[in-house]
Amino acid sequence: MNYSDTAGDTAPAHDIASETLCRWMDCVVDRAWQGVAEGQSPFAAAIYGPDGTQLSLENNIVKASGQPSRHAEVCAIDSACQQLGQCKLDDCWLLATGEPCPMCAATAAMADIHRIVFGASADVISQAGYATLELDCEKFYELTDHQPLLIGGVQQTRCEELLLKNPKR
Repeated sequence: MNYSDTAGDTAPAHDIASETLCRWMDCVVDRAWQGVAEGQSPFAAAIYGPDGTQLSLENNIVKASGQPSRHAEVCAIDSACQQLGQCKLDDCWLLATGEPCPMCAATAAMADIHRIVFGASADVISQAGYATLELDCEKFYELTDHQPLLIGGVQQTRCEELLLKNPKR
């Protein structure tokens, strides 16, 4: 599923090569596999700055922390904000192995992130047994005044394999 043409008026133009997005997503998928090896759920996320610098790379740590809000996207956003000393990431890119859930989408909106890239869709996440609250990013953002550029399906095969080989138990 590719949402790349659903950007609202406030989203910056898609100004980066698809090869770059694929290379960035490869790093995120590798981090997710590392998290799986550590007993975590198969999700990871990263924040990249406007110059392509990786500001954060985190995996889901819900199991390790015992905190249901420690999804990879939230961890990556928190880490990038701490590194930059600010709570707005409006010129950054959020990459995630799976389509962000409503909590993660809301966190991205609160951080004013305008570019969200993911590999596996909410449907595949559900197939693997993980909660999506039956609300994908497109539907979530239709309910808000935040209209980021959504690009789905980047390294889709790798991301779907990651999820489907590591279903929720």
